[in-house]
Amino acid sequence: MTNKDARVVSTDSTDMCVACDIDLATCDIIYSAEGALYHSRECGIEDFKHMYGADAERYFNECVEEVTPEDIGLVETSIFTVYSKEADMTTIFKDTVRCSNGSMVSTEVVGFYFGEPNEEDTEQFIGSLKATY
Repeated sequence: MTNKDARVVSTDSTDMCVACDIDLATCDIIYSAEGALYHSRECGIEDFKHMYGADAERYFNECVEEVTPEDIGLVETSIFTVYSKEADMTTIFKDTVRCSNGSMVSTEVVGFYFGEPNEEDTEQFIGSLKATY
């Protein structure tokens, strides 16, 4: 899995890949190995080369664990809806906020449905970005 939205650290960043300047809060997946956090498998293996030389990939693969920023307390996410009366449509958003300083990492549209907001439809249509007629 690649972290397509990963970004270089900014003034709001509090946690970064130990091998480069990628902000871990902007990653979908983080690779944890021997107490270090990496934004990609490639970064982890490259870092392990300093300790394990030619066996770096094998050692990395033996101990790596894939986690999310939410799993390890870097970010919190919240889902909310916005209703447009004119279109009779509810849009579902997801906010991602850093736990360390409350700064916003991202806001994204994660779904929509026709009609007024309700919990059942919100749960059903998260991830649905296409209307079929």
